[in-house]
Amino acid sequence: MTMPYRATMPSPNTKPTRDTMPSTDRVRVAHCIHGLGLGGAQKVIAALVRGRQDDRLEYFVYSCTGGVHHEEIAAAGATVRILPRHLPKLDPLWAIKLGNRMRRDRINLVHTHLFGDTLHGSLAAQLAGRLPMIMTLHIGPEGLRGLQPRGYRWLMRRAARVVSCSRAVGLAFSDAGLADDVHIKAIPNGIELPERRPPNAGRLHQLRQRLGIEPDTVLFASIGRLEAQKAHGDLIAAFARLPAAIAARAQLVVLGTGPLDAELRRQAANAGLGDRVRFAGFRKDVPELLPAIDAVVFSSLYEGLPVALLEAMATARCIVTTDVPGIIEAARHDREALVSPRSNPDELAKVLTRVVEDSALRERLAAAAQQRFRQRFTAAAMVRSYEALYDDLQS
Repeated sequence: MTMPYRATMPSPNTKPTRDTMPSTDRVRVAHCIHGLGLGGAQKVIAALVRGRQDDRLEYFVYSCTGGVHHEEIAAAGATVRILPRHLPKLDPLWAIKLGNRMRRDRINLVHTHLFGDTLHGSLAAQLAGRLPMIMTLHIGPEGLRGLQPRGYRWLMRRAARVVSCSRAVGLAFSDAGLADDVHIKAIPNGIELPERRPPNAGRLHQLRQRLGIEPDTVLFASIGRLEAQKAHGDLIAAFARLPAAIAARAQLVVLGTGPLDAELRRQAANAGLGDRVRFAGFRKDVPELLPAIDAVVFSSLYEGLPVALLEAMATARCIVTTDVPGIIEAARHDREALVSPRSNPDELAKVLTRVVEDSALRERLAAAAQQRFRQRFTAAAMVRSYEALYDDLQS
């Protein structure tokens, strides 16, 4: 749904002109992303390419580096071009190279994702013939640093369309004064529907063995990069506060890696949680492992609409989360999730205790989460919305 915060400022790129567009019946869409490693934006691009419904669309993905999604996106039918970038923040020569590549590929429309992608993609789109640009806001302004807030304000006024991955993200940019006179359209992230058939008891036992988890424990999991935004330290502190009888029945597996890996391991060891908290590192098989997990926990300080959340909802997992607007917009308190205040390990421990004690509650929340996912967060729904936007810009 479209969110008109204020009257839209006229932009020279709002509609492409026929004399600046290649003469072709095909619509060539260029996705700009800094790398093709792990990340929600990369998964959104993969889902758009894989779920293409309009046969006129051709996807090109321009990236500085490859990664785990490179082969997946290429196999789904996109042309992937790796163009190494040498300067980390702003590389004018790279923007020129990108613009020249867009011109040679006869691109019609540019779709950018994170800040650096949008900055370079905007410059390249202009150099390639004033191509219209869609920018997607994958996270709110809370984590912006330095000149990035001013940069976003400048870029949004030059985009043909601005999209947010959740209504909460768009509202956060507006509330921060970064979206004055800009129309922001909310298109929720989406993922493919998982297989409906749940694994049998023997398979679940095998999955738990793969993680080194006891069969009868209530298994919590945190999924995501180990960085300050995710506040894994609060989750470990909450686990350390569980009553002894509850702690004996619960384990936590941390799926992911990142700059805080060693610090978090030390925290868990110092709290005496060596046998209750397992660090599994980076795993490619997280979607396959999800059925063996009882509850997925998000202890984040801020988020957009995490793809990991949608994967947990789709697999009918119980959700525990902090009160991050982008998450609780999707998974509401006591309906699809249990919600705890941010940066409050004591309250989070109480919520974890409820989950361990009440299996019926876990099952109710899990079933409701899966139903809400199927209603609102499928890849097919996201693809339809973006393709309608592409079509609008080409009409």
